[in-house]
Amino acid sequence: MATLEYIAQIPGSLGVRPHIISMSGTPDRESLDIFGAPVYSYSMDEFLMSPWAPQINYHLMTNPAVSDTELAELMREIRSIQDMEYGTKKKTCLAQFRSKLDNILLRFSGYDTLAKHMNEKIDLGEKTLIFVPKIEDAKKLKESLAPLLADRGISVVDIHSESDESDRSIIDAFRDEEHSLQILIAVDKLNRSIDVPD
Repeated sequence: MATLEYIAQIPGSLGVRPHIISMSGTPDRESLDIFGAPVYSYSMDEFLMSPWAPQINYHLMTNPAVSDTELAELMREIRSIQDMEYGTKKKTCLAQFRSKLDNILLRFSGYDTLAKHMNEKIDLGEKTLIFVPKIEDAKKLKESLAPLLADRGISVVDIHSESDESDRSIIDAFRDEEHSLQILIAVDKLNRSIDVPD
């Protein structure tokens, strides 16, 4: 007998209403064998619009990254300019190169700018989860953000495959309302979900 058929018999036999089991994601074949066909399907959009969804504040902030391709192109330009004879063409190429280099340096310093902006948005006691595209971004953002928040008693930890601490200890500290760890910077871990009491 499938689980749903069994649960369906409980109200009549006991005179009580059963607990409802809900799962997110696409059930695999084994789930269908255990629980039977879905009785009701509730989309993520419907859930997020319902009163059951937790109230979460989202702030999308971007920081342009400097790609390896851009850096390699810059190195090629340097070599090309070095080989030129001094003259108008070399002056023009140098001016264009300086403009590109300034743009890249500005983007490298963008972590500090982003951290200052985030510092203004983060409230004391409010748990914050930040997602970044690469491990390098997580490390750099932590380096920029941690000193700004330390004065306020807020801890920042980056969690990824190269983290020093165990994932479990980091997540437990983040869940603990009394712990100063208020901000997690993640790459792809925790992108499915994390259960935090508040």
